[in-house]
Amino acid sequence: MIIHKFNTRMLGPNGLTGQVSVAMPEGAKIFACGLQFGYPVIWALVDTDQPKVERRFAVEATGRDLDYLGPVKPIGTVQLANGEVYHVLEQMPVVRFPRDGVVLHKRFADCVAACDGRCSKAWGLNGRPRIKLSDHDDDYVYIPDQYLGIAPGPGKTVGIAEGSHCKPSDVDHADSTKLNKWCARECERSAVKWSVLERDGTLVDNGEGTFQLPDLDNPKPNMSRRVR
Repeated sequence: MIIHKFNTRMLGPNGLTGQVSVAMPEGAKIFACGLQFGYPVIWALVDTDQPKVERRFAVEATGRDLDYLGPVKPIGTVQLANGEVYHVLEQMPVVRFPRDGVVLHKRFADCVAACDGRCSKAWGLNGRPRIKLSDHDDDYVYIPDQYLGIAPGPGKTVGIAEGSHCKPSDVDHADSTKLNKWCARECERSAVKWSVLERDGTLVDNGEGTFQLPDLDNPKPNMSRRVR
């Protein structure tokens, strides 16, 4: 691993605000941003043996409407000598998956887990924002995806780890190999089929089959409520 600097000089009229693509080794971990020669730059820990991928960044001033950027992840803030303040943001990729079937699945020793790969909206069972419906701890409904921002990244969720496994990604993806124990046990977006333990001690695998993934565009109350 090595630390590399990446320029984010924009294409806007003042070279500061706007959007730009930066080629970075896959898996690069950004840890700082600052000013150099009057323009924002970012530093990241990279593995130069990894293939390069395009990552999108934006720089905007305080008070600007950012809806046009889509989901973003704050990287840092810089201040010019004249006092002007600008904010560096990474535009997160949005991967849209069909809901009428399993998109990602992975077989573990005692179960098969499936999910829709939307890590950018995966807060965890205990961390996802919710609306309480009564004084009962378990009587709540999750807030729909469209009203939430970007979820915390790996190691920053409320349920930090399951079996030493943290949330695998902070961006949407379509890589089944990334699924881990956190996905199976803690992620609110996953569905799991557990193997059945027979009396002779053997495990009968339920198979991959058809999974009913949680619909977090239209979440249902956690507790069944009586209709009178």
